[in-house]
Amino acid sequence: MKKAIYTAFLLTGVVLGCSKSDTELNNTDRTFAMQASISNSAEVDAGTLAATKQQMQR
Repeated sequence: MKKAIYTAFLLTGVVLGCSKSDTELNNTDRTFAMQASISNSAEVDAGTLAATKQQMQR
């Protein structure tokens, strides 16, 4: 789970942190990075929900 969070922040930082003078991302790369970040975030949320439900059942 920590790996997914780290990857999401890393991809977001790469996309948002690069200035145009450093590198330019085309629309395909930008879309991929954003979708990967969103899906990683959703995976983390699902894991958190599952862990919460598991603790409530005990």
